[in-house]
Amino acid sequence: MADAHTVSPGATRRIAGVGRILIVDDITEMRQTLRRMLRWAGVTDVELASNIDEARLALERAKERVAPFDLVLIDQMMPGGSGTELIEEVVARNLVNRRHTGLFLLSGVSEYDLQAQARQAGAVALLEKPISGDNLLAVIQKWAAYRQAARTRASSGGETR
Repeated sequence: MADAHTVSPGATRRIAGVGRILIVDDITEMRQTLRRMLRWAGVTDVELASNIDEARLALERAKERVAPFDLVLIDQMMPGGSGTELIEEVVARNLVNRRHTGLFLLSGVSEYDLQAQARQAGAVALLEKPISGDNLLAVIQKWAAYRQAARTRASSGGETR
């Protein structure tokens, strides 16, 4: 059984279609652990932000350079603001194309109200910490598959969300 810091040996090691990820968490250990799990899964372009201001700057730079993140993992409780507040700002300012970039909220508390608040703000999902490597990879793979299916529908003239 995998703990919060490992990926089980049988887990798929590659995440197709995910190249850039931003991790926003004020706890150094959490940022490093998530980056290690992602690198193990083959994602090498992982940027770290330790607070809301660093995250905002990273997202603004990514938009300016037309080098979007595929995924942004955002901790809920940080000095200077909450993850849901950052997600609301990102959505309001159009800092990401939500068809391309998945915004995920991370929290040690998984209350129904917080899940609803996260989705209302624009998050794809609320991920409960500590998250195992297997669960993190499964969520990312599901998001990548959903995004690819939406792109396929769009290119064939179908509707997307």
